[in-house]
Amino acid sequence: MDGEKKLQVRRIDSVETQSELKNFHDLIQKRYGPFGKCILFPSPVGDGGVVCLTSRSEKLFQMLRIEGPLIKLILGNCQAHVNNYKDSGLYSALLATKLITSGLSIEANRYKVATVTSYFLSLVAQWLHSDTCPCKTPLSLSSIELISLTRTYLSSKTFKFGVNQQQVEHLSSLLLQAFLSVLPPTIVEYFSFPAHIHVVTHSGQPLVKSTLVHGVAVAISDKRLVAQVEKQLIKRDNDGDIITAVFNVSLAGDFEEILPSVPSAGLSSQPSSVSVEALVLEELLGLADTLAMRGVGMLGCQKVVHPLLKERLREQGVLVVERLSALHIDSVGEVTGGQLNSLITSESLCLGRLKSVSLARVGKDRFLVMDGGGGGHCTLVLCSPTDTLADELEPLCRNTISLLEQSLGSLFAFPGGGCTDTVIAHMATQKALEPVDEEVMMELECDKGSYSAVLGSISKCFSSMATSLEHYGGQVLTDSHYHHCWSFPPYEYCTSLTNSQRQQSRSHVDHHGDMTQYNDGTPTIQSHCQKPDEDSETVAYPARKCCCGSLTLSNLPPGTKLVEAVSMDTIAVPDEINRAMKNLTMNQTSRGTAKLLDFGLPKVKAIETAGEIAATILQIGFCVQ
Repeated sequence: MDGEKKLQVRRIDSVETQSELKNFHDLIQKRYGPFGKCILFPSPVGDGGVVCLTSRSEKLFQMLRIEGPLIKLILGNCQAHVNNYKDSGLYSALLATKLITSGLSIEANRYKVATVTSYFLSLVAQWLHSDTCPCKTPLSLSSIELISLTRTYLSSKTFKFGVNQQQVEHLSSLLLQAFLSVLPPTIVEYFSFPAHIHVVTHSGQPLVKSTLVHGVAVAISDKRLVAQVEKQLIKRDNDGDIITAVFNVSLAGDFEEILPSVPSAGLSSQPSSVSVEALVLEELLGLADTLAMRGVGMLGCQKVVHPLLKERLREQGVLVVERLSALHIDSVGEVTGGQLNSLITSESLCLGRLKSVSLARVGKDRFLVMDGGGGGHCTLVLCSPTDTLADELEPLCRNTISLLEQSLGSLFAFPGGGCTDTVIAHMATQKALEPVDEEVMMELECDKGSYSAVLGSISKCFSSMATSLEHYGGQVLTDSHYHHCWSFPPYEYCTSLTNSQRQQSRSHVDHHGDMTQYNDGTPTIQSHCQKPDEDSETVAYPARKCCCGSLTLSNLPPGTKLVEAVSMDTIAVPDEINRAMKNLTMNQTSRGTAKLLDFGLPKVKAIETAGEIAATILQIGFCVQ
């Protein structure tokens, strides 16, 4: 019928679907890893033409406008993964796309490909969880691995915005201090770290000016309030505590806000000459007397406080903090230990207490710091030179706290930098060569040839995940002993650069951040080795660490070979894979690459999510649009 939308059914191996997959794969891969690119989105119509610059997967997934049902399915599952685990969103999307693309290229029944893919990745997840996994790094609250986890997570998101290593180290240290400072002796089920660690942004200051304060901090500009706190002209009880009353309603005298507090009989019994405003003001001043009588030393209000009420309270030594906003009111209520007041009545007044109220200065701004004692709350004042960077860093800091909290229930991590992926790739290759139990083959309804082909394809996918971290033309190798990956910058042997190569490499930053520059067309790269002779089989490599930073070349046993990591774009034949550099010469000095660790649970769940997506799509075989 006219006006009805017709459904279109497309095979997943059709040209249109393959093109969509490739475009999506390229989009994600260019933004994957610490040296990937940020993405610039135009905001939806009606936002005044504002654009959004981001590197976070959750924001990227939200802003993408995708029409294809296949990509929507991938995005939906990856978005759910990020919402649950706060990390590895791009990893799961990129791996799923590689598995689908690779699975479609195998000349085997797609159902078998999907079954073997799901089976093997479930084995990988079990293996990563097991104590026999060589990649698994146990964690403890006192171990240095926690700072490595925090640093790795932040650097993978912030390097794209020009945040340097020193700034990442500073921010990582602050976040870990915050996490450990609110850690209770015994963690109960209802305890939430994000609710006890607060983040406030402050634009216009360098990132290294960020600081951590104990308690809840809110920005203030009232000069009288600043002077009152500086002189500590605040009423306290006999124990030296400050009794507090916090309201989440307006105290400005708005009749609609205060109406529930004024008895209806009181309104009807008043002569007509008495205005409603006078009754409301009388109620507010009565509240001031009640607060003073009960020894309250601080009044907090989410909205505005009437000037007369404010003046009456200040005369009695009560600190008045207004305009706390919905952003801070719950935090202030929590740190005081009292419930928020929604009615202005003396009968139902809920009070809390603070141990101290002080000031903290960041740049030219001042922050009021409220501390309830016991180290239960702290605030990270996150400085940033621009609003754009502040908008990007604030959710990253909150996610970091959630990930650290999550790690308490799964005290393990994995090597970062692609090393875990190359180890899994080696595992897949070994499984493909090993004999397979007949019962497994019957359960999978698969023959040995198809089984080996699928595992070989999965091996290439995980190797490609490691090489996808290299965005500047460097070469990624794996060692034949630990199977970690090693990144070598392009043009390591600088003596044979052609003029075109010099032009292309005029300025280049390698995977580890070393700058290579040329003056007057002459290469001055700091090369650690010379180009080998054509007939020589001995290669002297620079002493460097693997991509996760846990190994140096000097740690490798004698006879260890370095081989090319297989990428999805250039797949080497087995004879080329086995080609080795013999008699590896190793220097004992190291480049000092920081150790990189990935949070354990999000990594395992991302692999499971990618496997489920790929298996589902390969089994269905078509999509409806």
